[in-house]
Amino acid sequence: MPPSSLARHQTARHWSSHQAGVIARRQLESAGWTDSMIRAQLRANRWQTLFRGTYLTETGEPSMAAWWWGAHLLMGDRSYLLGSTALQAWGLGQAQLPVKVGVPWNEYRTQPTDSIEVSRHRLVPPVRHPMGMPPTERAEYAVIDATQNSRSHRYVEQLVTEACQRRVVKPDDILKALNAHRRVRFRGLIKDLLAEYQDGSTTVLEVDAVRLVLRPHGLPTGRGQVREFQDGGVVYRDRVIEEFGLVLEFDGRLGHADPTGRLRDFRRDNAVAASGRVALRFGWADVHEDACGAAQQIAVVLHSRGWSGHLTPCGPYCHAI
Repeated sequence: MPPSSLARHQTARHWSSHQAGVIARRQLESAGWTDSMIRAQLRANRWQTLFRGTYLTETGEPSMAAWWWGAHLLMGDRSYLLGSTALQAWGLGQAQLPVKVGVPWNEYRTQPTDSIEVSRHRLVPPVRHPMGMPPTERAEYAVIDATQNSRSHRYVEQLVTEACQRRVVKPDDILKALNAHRRVRFRGLIKDLLAEYQDGSTTVLEVDAVRLVLRPHGLPTGRGQVREFQDGGVVYRDRVIEEFGLVLEFDGRLGHADPTGRLRDFRRDNAVAASGRVALRFGWADVHEDACGAAQQIAVVLHSRGWSGHLTPCGPYCHAI
């Protein structure tokens, strides 16, 4: 006996409620729906077509989760969200089209559309199911995949640092995923970024300060994100070269421009001075536009506090020495 109209609608509602409101034609057909029944829902504007054979069972603009589910249902059960789309599902980055989908190399079910980019993989990376989302590439593999089509070192730095800073993924897991791939663009850069993060750098500016100012000029790198107590609370110093009593702070574009942020910076620097140390503060322009000048300033302070080392040129046009 065929299922009743009520039973068919209940089944469709149950499935779609777990798929961001989206359901596939094959799911409907298994529940007893016919083409004419599906067309009736579309003509009445109760449903709308996302992709061929996938439907949003509600009105209004589709959510990004609906697009993700629609792409997965279109591309088959073994498909999964890939790269930057996977990271969006894990909560990193602004959700946007097109949806990037990975499929096994021999299961290319349909041609991609303007809203879907499909990649075929011979070695399917591990996938998981974020809460309420379709199968999704694990975050550590997604970080690697998201960097591969970029030409920008800055994008790679930003992505790896933000993924670790926001605890979307652990640095050790990214390193394992990196080692699982035979060919990876930016392999050396990613390894360096992970090492810097594990050494205490938690923002792109801090990472760049170590990579552009300290290490290339032969300066001590100290420790990053050093936990200290101040005024009854806990503060974190960006970089502390303990042997010579030098604290380095790196001010990004956010969090320091408003009056409250500046007052907080003054208090932090005053507390450093009260402890008998010296605080030097550098901004984005210091690190990226005058790294040699910043290195020279740091060296002067270090020499005044007993450092016996020497500045080394970062390149043929270095003006720090």
